[in-house]
Amino acid sequence: MLDNTKEYEGDIRCPKGVRDCDPPSIFMYVSSSLTTVVLLYLTDMVFYMLSGDTFKDECMHDTPLFGNLLIAYLLASILFVILYVYFGRPPRNDETAESYRNRTKKGLIFGFSIGSIVFIPQLFFMSSMELDFNFGMRLLEAVYHVVQITVAGVIIAHIMGTPAREK
Repeated sequence: MLDNTKEYEGDIRCPKGVRDCDPPSIFMYVSSSLTTVVLLYLTDMVFYMLSGDTFKDECMHDTPLFGNLLIAYLLASILFVILYVYFGRPPRNDETAESYRNRTKKGLIFGFSIGSIVFIPQLFFMSSMELDFNFGMRLLEAVYHVVQITVAGVIIAHIMGTPAREK
């Protein structure tokens, strides 16, 4: 009996028999990170502009420091993409409708998990630290951020699930 395991080597998360499970290219990393930065920036800008001074504390700047904001969005998006590649990415074995739904499902689950892990505990942490804390408004903000990260997870799942072009 021949041992055909050599032809399936590549990504350790690939199940046996899946040939097209190569790691993402640098272009996929960059495009996913930049898309996430744009998504986070635009959705935050719209959310906080529409909410006005509802979420503003007396210790906050009138206008955000855009350099620091950009660094924060870049770090968050790069780390989010790396975490998705190592823990959430399904194998890219075919381009059927089932594969498309699988990417959407994986992106939803991964984005919701990361958003919940980050923002729900932060809500309770901030409630224990701030004197003038409006739990309802902060809960709304936490839910908004969980939805925002879930959408980013779906977008990253579809960018990372796009197969590389044939040379």
